Parts: sequence; structure tokens; C-alpha cells
Amino acid sequence: MVGGAFPADAADEGPEPLAPRRLFDQSRPGVELVTARFSGDLAVPVPEVTPANERALEARVVDRMRRGEIPTTEAAARNATIEEIARDPLRWYTATGRFDRRKVKLAASGSGFTISPDGYIVTNAHVAALKDQDLKAIFLRQWFGEGNQEFIQKLSQGGIPQSLTAKFLSAMVRWAMRTALLYNVQRRLAVVTPSGSGGGTASGGRPARLMAAIDELPGKDVAILKVDASNMATVPLGDDTALSTGDRLFVLGFPAPATFNPALSKDSQKEPTLTQGVLSAKKKVRQGFTVLQTDATMTHGNSGGPVFDEQGRVVGVATFGSVDPSTGREVAGLNFAVPVSVVSDLLSTASIEPAEGDATRNYRMALDAFDRQWYKRALPLFRKVKALDPNHPSVGRLIAASEAAIRQGRDRTPREVVGLPVGEFAAVAAAGGLVVAGALAVPLRRRRRARRRGVPVVSAFQPAPTPPSFTGVSRPASLEPGAAVEEGDWFDHRPVRAVGTTDPWPPEDRTAEPPGQPALPNGGRHERQPGRRVAWSEPTPPLVGQPVCRNCGHRSPPTLRFCEQCWTVLGSEE
Repeated sequence: MVGGAFPADAADEGPEPLAPRRLFDQSRPGVELVTARFSGDLAVPVPEVTPANERALEARVVDRMRRGEIPTTEAAARNATIEEIARDPLRWYTATGRFDRRKVKLAASGSGFTISPDGYIVTNAHVAALKDQDLKAIFLRQWFGEGNQEFIQKLSQGGIPQSLTAKFLSAMVRWAMRTALLYNVQRRLAVVTPSGSGGGTASGGRPARLMAAIDELPGKDVAILKVDASNMATVPLGDDTALSTGDRLFVLGFPAPATFNPALSKDSQKEPTLTQGVLSAKKKVRQGFTVLQTDATMTHGNSGGPVFDEQGRVVGVATFGSVDPSTGREVAGLNFAVPVSVVSDLLSTASIEPAEGDATRNYRMALDAFDRQWYKRALPLFRKVKALDPNHPSVGRLIAASEAAIRQGRDRTPREVVGLPVGEFAAVAAAGGLVVAGALAVPLRRRRRARRRGVPVVSAFQPAPTPPSFTGVSRPASLEPGAAVEEGDWFDHRPVRAVGTTDPWPPEDRTAEPPGQPALPNGGRHERQPGRRVAWSEPTPPLVGQPVCRNCGHRSPPTLRFCEQCWTVLGSEE
């Protein structure tokens, strides 16, 4: 019957899927907003078309008119000239000795997740580990996009099509990438997270250091940051190879349109956004590694955030989306994540070990109890998390909810016997009783049949030595002449303690034995009952090693894991 209570294949079923609410509560403390600030000096040479290049360019446009490729109008000639320059700017433009200089700044944000309580955080390389060349490209796009609005406006007013204007500006960025200079580059990384203690949190978050990175796209685009903190909340890493198309996925991060929406309060910026979808496909990029395609919503700001499976384990890192080549706009529902196996490889190379801290472990256990309405069991665990991680973003709300549920009588915490809930203990005890009864039934029936036939009975069961933990239980003594041989002859005797003492009987009575019985040297004594064998008992020692609750001071039996009075987790014995 005990075996029937535990199906043989139960271990193969795996953990149950988490409800989205539970997945969010469990994962939210370990997901971070990552900010990066870059600055430097940029010098762009002033371009010019030399007289020789000007004559060559004019000749090419005239030749196209003669062949009938373009109309013989002034507007067509102007557009054809711009098109030629946009096709090959390095051929027509020459850098002069004059430079346009300016100080450039860039503020970027993304998402990340903590994988160890001492402050190791995973994000994308394109969020936190941009190279100088990539920074220069971004700064130049800003320069030609924002600093040349008048120029763009003049081109549009002159009748130049918008598509041709975009091509021309892109060509100017390509030309400047070859000729411009970026220097005095400074990087400042920070992680905005309330979780953990230490490390001096500034208004912009904890300062972070770049520990390892793989090249951004088209590379694997993963980076590892480190902040100086302890007891930070973490999220567990999963296995992306176990995923199949159609499996549910959850994305948790800080998308910019929702995080920095001007209609929302500043405090809302600290609250991550949860989206969900399915694994649409596993695909390979040109560089040869696999990426996970999903229809779960992602956008700018989600980069570097975790992608979870249904059990709340990280299986990917949100990295990039899809763009319509004709319009340059994002295409919804076609997003991609770098698999977590890439993260594991980088962690191994950098000798960084992911781990779950005490605060996260107790928080997960508390959520398990909270979800079952075991509020008295969850409350001390939540308080322990609060003590380890005073700034934990969720535990304060859950402590208040647990206290309110207890006051309102909604607690369903079971009582415990020998460390098990009463219901489970009763089931185990009942099953154990049936097993013992079955084992004893056969020899007892045989003994009774033999007694009826007059056959001498020789017991196959010998008295076993008393375990140290049951020293107060009587041990069988030798059989006395004339004692009846019955199954009920054995009996247990526990000496009665005197009132106000911890000794089984007062010192003055230790040597006092009933008439006809010798005193025993160790303080035990014989007792006789009619029709019974003599049993020997020794004094029951006082109970020692009882755990004392650090919360209320109550002493509980050593078999319990939680205080009988307040359900605080019991500590070490006194």
C-alpha cells in the first residue's frame, strides 16, 4: 500500500508548469534594468568634391542623359548626381583638413537577470559592451540625423524624394565611418535593482563592471556584469535543448515604450513587463549558432532580459526583432532570443558559477506555502527573506498579505507530527500499521495452532536492544518460574515523575523497593502484576535538545521543523 501511494513514473513527470502570476512573483526580484552611458569627442572632416571629381561626375550624368536613362531636365540631373554620390561616397568625396568637432553622449537601457547572489548579471553585449566602432556608428547616425535637419529639409523642399534623401545620409555615415575620429571614450554601466545589500546604491543604480562578453550581433551578443552586493535575488538557468516548437515562453524585462512612457510615474520605471507566447521555431543564423524564435512581444529595452520556460527557468536572452526592409519598421511577433546554452558557455569560460542564495531559496519556499494558503508557514520564511534582503521588491507586499490572511482566518497551514503534516502522517502511519499487522499475523496464527496441539512454543523473536532515543521504554526481564506464557505478558512501564522535579522519582525513594525485591544498583526497580512477567525499567531522563523558537521562545519537540506557536522555522538546538 505504501508503494501504491507513490507511482513508479512520478519522478519522470517533471515539475508542474507555473501559473503566470506565480512565475512573475518568483522571477521579478531577479530581473534588472541595465543602463549604459557613453560619452566621447567626435571629429568629422569636412567633405568636398574636388574640381576633377566634379567634372567626372558631371560627365557621367550627361552620358546617362544621352543614353536616355534619365530625362534631360535640371531636376533629373540633380537627382542623378545625388544618386551617384550615394552609390559610392568614397569615390566622389575627399576629406579636407578642416574638422567639425563636438562632444557626443549616448544613454541606453536594456534588461538583465541575476544568476548569483554576489552580483553577477547577464545581459546583451549590444547593451553594455559596445565597441568603439559601434559607438562611432551610433554617434554619426545621430550627427547626420539630428544635426543636419536643415540640410534634410532643403533637400526635401528642392523636390528630392525622401527615399533618395535617406540613401544620401546613409552614404555620408559610411564615408564618415572611414574618416571620422572618436576619442576620450568613457563608459558608465549601472544596474537599477533594489534587491541585495551593500554596494552603495546611487540614484541611477549600482555601478557595474563588465566581466566578460561575446561580440554583439552578428555575434552571440552576451555580456556578464558584476555589481558589489550580497544576497541578491536570482533566477535559475534552464535547458534550451529540451524545448520544442509550441512550448510556452515568457519574456520579462523593461521595454522602453512602457518603461519610459511620459504618461507614467517615475516609480513605474522600476516595474518590469511580462509578455508571453510560444516557441515559434528554432533557427540558425549565418554564423552557425541556433536562436529561438517567439511571438512573445519584445522591443527596444527588452534586450538582455530573460526568456523563461513554463517552470520559471531561463532558456534564452531576448536579443533582436525583425524589420520590414521596405519601411524600416519593426515587425511584431517575429522576435529572437539567444539560447541560454550560449550564456552557460560564457560563464564556464569566465569561471563564473551560477548559484541560488539563501534569500532566493527561502523566498521560493515561502511562495510554495503562500500558494497553498499556508500563511503561518509562509510568514516566517518571508520575514527571513526580509532580514537577508531588506530591499527585496516583493517580500514586503507578501508579508502584509500573509498577516492579513491570518487575521481573517483564511490560514490553512496543517499541524505537523514528526515533521509531517497531520494528514500525511496519518496516511503513513496507517500504511505502516497495515504492513506490520500483515507481518505479525502469520506467526501469531501458527503459535496459537501449536498451543492448541500441545506443542511447546519456542519464540522466533528475541528482544532487541532498546534504541538510545527510547531509553524510557521498559525492557523485558528474564521469565520467572510459573509465569504464564501469553501474548500480552509484555508490558511497558514508565516511572512517574514526582511533582516539581525532573527525576523519575525523588532521591529518597530510589533505594526503596517493595518487600521481597532487591534494590537495583542503577536506580531502576522491578514491579510485579498478577499474571504478568516482571518488567524492568530505568529512569526516564529529562527531555533535552528541545529547539527553542527564536521568535516567541516556545520549546517544541525536536521532531518538528516549525514552531508550534508561531510557525517560525526552528533553528539549532540549545
